[in-house]
Amino acid sequence: MLSSVDVVSGIDVIFATQHRATQETAEPISRNLDIPITIVDTGDAPKIFLQHYKNHKGEIILVITRPEALPELVVELQGSKNIDPSSLQGLDQLFVVTVPWFGKVKTLQLQYGI
Repeated sequence: MLSSVDVVSGIDVIFATQHRATQETAEPISRNLDIPITIVDTGDAPKIFLQHYKNHKGEIILVITRPEALPELVVELQGSKNIDPSSLQGLDQLFVVTVPWFGKVKTLQLQYGI
């Protein structure tokens, strides 16, 4: 369960797509932290996330999306361009993209238990 990941307690903003599965993943975290879920359309997800991202500089943003949208989103955040598409087959991938005020963007790919 995603809510068991330690970083959850520091989240400021939650994004999910219009797909029920992403919203169901976000819902327990949203409820526990009393943070609303911002719903975005998958087709434009990377661009929409970037628009919202600019309004949340310095905050911890949780983005829950479909596996096929992850590589484009990570690249848009100027993270790693080397995400192995075969690693996205499972629904247990967690990407942490750290965008510092200055310096290099870092991408961390983790796997958590479903």
